Amino acid sequence: ERLVQKFMPKLFKHLEREHVDISMIATQWIMTLFSSTFRFDMVSRVWDSFLVEGWKVVYRVILALLESAQDHLIGLDMEGILTYLRDELPNEIDGGAVVRLSTKIPLRQRQLKKLTAEWRGSSKRGQFVKRRLTVDSFDDSMNGSRMSIKLPKDLAKKLIPGARVIT
Repeated sequence: ERLVQKFMPKLFKHLEREHVDISMIATQWIMTLFSSTFRFDMVSRVWDSFLVEGWKVVYRVILALLESAQDHLIGLDMEGILTYLRDELPNEIDGGAVVRLSTKIPLRQRQLKKLTAEWRGSSKRGQFVKRRLTVDSFDDSMNGSRMSIKLPKDLAKKLIPGARVIT
């Protein structure tokens, strides 16, 4: 999230407005090193670079993918963003072009180390945890269950009309 905020502030603000957390997108990409979503030509290029340079390559590729899709993403809502990044982008991109673009992103290993240290230190104190409001409960008339979930207030009201929102 902090990398997108630094390198693409306009996209970051749009994603934040639409309640799209970068982890909703990037977790699968990171955990599988892109192999579950993207074509082999890009995956093999990323893996080659990853073996030489390490995790910095993965974050650069994520930034390059988002940068290449930025203009399109800014016109989409939450559902559209997630659908595009999951289903459409992997079939549209040129793996070689994305990897070349990623090498132009001025991300340094020391920046990653600094952000990692900040995250580790701050998460223990709760500084990076976004304030969430709890939708205390709502009844699901289809199966009679009650549920409590944590969402931002405006998103909770949009997704669950009539839910009781508490802080």
